[in-house]
Amino acid sequence: MKKPFTPAYYPAEFAHSFTKLLSIIALFRKGSLPRWIYSVSLLLVLITATTTFGQTPPLTSCDRCVSQDIKVQKVYLADPAGNPLTNTCTPGSTVAAQLCVEFSVTAQARYGLYFAFDYTVGSTTYTRSDCYAQTYNQGPFTLCYPIAYTCGQTVTIRSILLAWGNQRNDLNTFCTPANIAACNNFTPKCYSTQVPLVVEAPLIANFTSTASCQTGQSAQTVAFSGVASGGTPTYSYAWDLNGNGTFETTGQNPTRTYSAPGNYNVTVRVTDSNGLTDVQSYSVSVMACALPVTYTYFRAQPVAEGILVAWQTSLEVNHDHFEVQRSANAIDFKTISSPINTPATAQVNRNVYQYIDNAISESTLYYRLKQVDLSGAVNYSKIISVVSVEESSVMDVSPNPVINQVDIRLRSTRIGPVQIDILDLTGKRWAVSTGNKSDLNYVQTLNTQGLPRGSYIVRVRLGDHYIKKRIVK
Repeated sequence: MKKPFTPAYYPAEFAHSFTKLLSIIALFRKGSLPRWIYSVSLLLVLITATTTFGQTPPLTSCDRCVSQDIKVQKVYLADPAGNPLTNTCTPGSTVAAQLCVEFSVTAQARYGLYFAFDYTVGSTTYTRSDCYAQTYNQGPFTLCYPIAYTCGQTVTIRSILLAWGNQRNDLNTFCTPANIAACNNFTPKCYSTQVPLVVEAPLIANFTSTASCQTGQSAQTVAFSGVASGGTPTYSYAWDLNGNGTFETTGQNPTRTYSAPGNYNVTVRVTDSNGLTDVQSYSVSVMACALPVTYTYFRAQPVAEGILVAWQTSLEVNHDHFEVQRSANAIDFKTISSPINTPATAQVNRNVYQYIDNAISESTLYYRLKQVDLSGAVNYSKIISVVSVEESSVMDVSPNPVINQVDIRLRSTRIGPVQIDILDLTGKRWAVSTGNKSDLNYVQTLNTQGLPRGSYIVRVRLGDHYIKKRIVK
């Protein structure tokens, strides 16, 4: 193949020539060069730099192209021998490849060919242009150019320009610089597109991960994000997150809380829409979590004004503030308090915080604490529940109105320590009883002879679950 010349655009050459110039000036100042060598070298460098700097970028698009004689069929990555790439590369490694463009000539013989295109590797754009003094008869043709890219990067053709001559005497004249300097010199015998074309590349699986500490966990929670390139979208993902050889979860963005710190072998398997698969494994480091706040207790209970949320801490490290969050389903939480950074009572290693939620709209509510560090990192407490209104399906109180005693019956699958209080509407406790619930049903009797006439609240605490009911004497 005869190639009269290869126009190209190298803006870096000017910087290279300028560097040479500075080196020569430095040698002259040290007295290492005679004056005449300095003068000649300076002149040559200035000529080279001026010529290079004045060069204009090659044409890579033209809006006047209407011919259908030559069309681009596809673009793909190939190995140095011209074979399509396989998916044997490791994400992140450097791959020596060829960027191949396949096109077809649909008309009679064409004489001379100018081919230029812009392409991106990742986020960097490159330009390539060549001119061929060759006859192209009807049929398919492929042109390949060496490139280097990082395995897993996306290679995209940004624009393509093909131009050709249709006369035999064009063979030796078409590729002159003057002829290809302007778009209108070869229209309409050209093909141009500025529609980005994703280069066909092998399917490569990869992932990123972000680790964070959650309250109550001794090791980090890791959020994974699957990243695939090449093949044919869309992609599906399968994961082995603990290195046991079993793909136990799917989806592009799984999360796992690890039980202990250490290095875990994580494997992702990606399948594209054509059924092709790629599997990659990496070691993920999971760190131990230093808990910023240690809770002595965290409770929520009904009071006359609403729900009293209270908690006590025995240790606070780099702590900034708390926020109380509420949910009606234990899944979707909303912050209901302003930042709380001042305890209701403070002692050495014993800070007590309180917040009253008086905007009650559900029978069973769930609460948790959002703890924020000085660095802005966030941790969450355990979730507790409370029944904010009377719940007859769980608790029965009789008789009501009461006289000398009252029977409290609980029907619940919850078991554990039970505390029953009788409170007046100011919150004063008039009676208390404790016990242990070990079965589905639980019955406790309280003496009410000493209660003055009026309205009261029977409040039952079963673990972290609270129930209340109003009675009258």
